Amino acid sequence: MNTSIIGSGNVAWHLGKALQQAGHKIVAVYSPTPSHRKELAKELASAVALNSVDMRNIDAELFLIAVPDAALASVAAQLQVPRALS
Repeated sequence: MNTSIIGSGNVAWHLGKALQQAGHKIVAVYSPTPSHRKELAKELASAVALNSVDMRNIDAELFLIAVPDAALASVAAQLQVPRALS
């Protein structure tokens, strides 16, 4: 399953690596911190680092939001997914 990860903290790292090991393809990573998103995307081999939560052109079936609780509502409100999924 193609997956995108929103977040780059400890949970995002562990879930990303576990999903990848289980055979899922991580296609995109978003974090507001450029160095964090680039580092996680590099670790997950096939992922691209995105600079926004506009994921309308990302070929993913799963959008995993792994951010601090205080940021969840804001990130979810900004997240844009492909029309077929919305």
